Amino acid sequence: MNEIDQILLNIDKVNDDKLFSEADGDKKRNDEIIKLIRSSEDQSEAKQNLRDKYKFSERQAEDIVNLRLGQLTKLDGVKLNDERKALEAERKSLKELLADEKELKKLVVTELMEDSKKYGDERRTLIKAAERAQVEHTVVEEPVTVILSKKGWIRARTGHGLDLEQLAFKEGDALLQTLECRTTDPVLVLSAAGKTFTLEAAAVPSGRGDGAPVNTLVNASSDPIVWMGSGDPAQKLLMNSSAGLGFICKLGDLVTKTRQGRDFMKVEDGAQAQKAIFVPGNIPYLAALSTDSRLLVFPIDEVPERSNGGVGVQLIALPEKIFLASVAATDGKSLVVSGIKRTRKVFEMNKDQIAEPGMPRPRRGPCRVDQHHALS
Repeated sequence: MNEIDQILLNIDKVNDDKLFSEADGDKKRNDEIIKLIRSSEDQSEAKQNLRDKYKFSERQAEDIVNLRLGQLTKLDGVKLNDERKALEAERKSLKELLADEKELKKLVVTELMEDSKKYGDERRTLIKAAERAQVEHTVVEEPVTVILSKKGWIRARTGHGLDLEQLAFKEGDALLQTLECRTTDPVLVLSAAGKTFTLEAAAVPSGRGDGAPVNTLVNASSDPIVWMGSGDPAQKLLMNSSAGLGFICKLGDLVTKTRQGRDFMKVEDGAQAQKAIFVPGNIPYLAALSTDSRLLVFPIDEVPERSNGGVGVQLIALPEKIFLASVAATDGKSLVVSGIKRTRKVFEMNKDQIAEPGMPRPRRGPCRVDQHHALS
């Protein structure tokens, strides 16, 4: 039973009017007995009167008659009056205590401290700050080539400079990209929805098999993987989407710490994020090629840098149902354009063939190819 329960029990006790009524009744009966004895002619009559009125036994009646009247009048009266006064004082004290929360808490604390001193002993359990657990995973640093297929399967092969012609893929699949890095490097992955994920190169399945789907290593769901990269976190990237929008950021801005990834580039409905382009620090221009064969070259300063990602600005104006095919960084002196129509065309544009940078966008360039376009 706690302190509050005990106080409430005591309150119930001192509030019990039956105690006081019984005390009053006993005193009244004593007075009546004294009066009856005094009105009797002798002790025999007094005994008989007590037995007749109060149903006392002969022994009880005799004991009462043998008491001195002074003793009989004070027998219970003084005791009952003292008890009544004590109960009234206790009731007043308990009600005051319940009405004052501060005093009640003070009483509880005081009694707990007294119990602690009376029954307490030295603490046997040692309490101290826990040390943070650390898991170390040792990785041998060595060169590795990460291989990504068009259907999102990823694997790693030891070494650089692989013979890509020797790579085999599942039926209906093909090579999308290879990435040369080291086993201690993080591999950044970009999905078509604009989400970025971070993989440890050492965690990528290795061997001669087909590897594993990227979405088993990160929570990419069914989003296609369009690009992966690794290297200096300060290296600048041009992020772009098929809607012709883009912005510049740093490679380190794409790093994430969880399997959930990060919504980095916002893409419009019907569009998707495309391969990010590394931008060297001394390159002054960007080139954008549309699926209807329009080429635009413009200063890189026109594209803002956004470390937190976002939608981006318009790189090239696109008519309805036309998309951005490719982007590239250029020094304005040369640009390689390739495309597939009936036969593969690859040609290099010189300074005279490249449209003068800074002309109003959009403009139609000299390149006209059909379905697949690329700049480099």
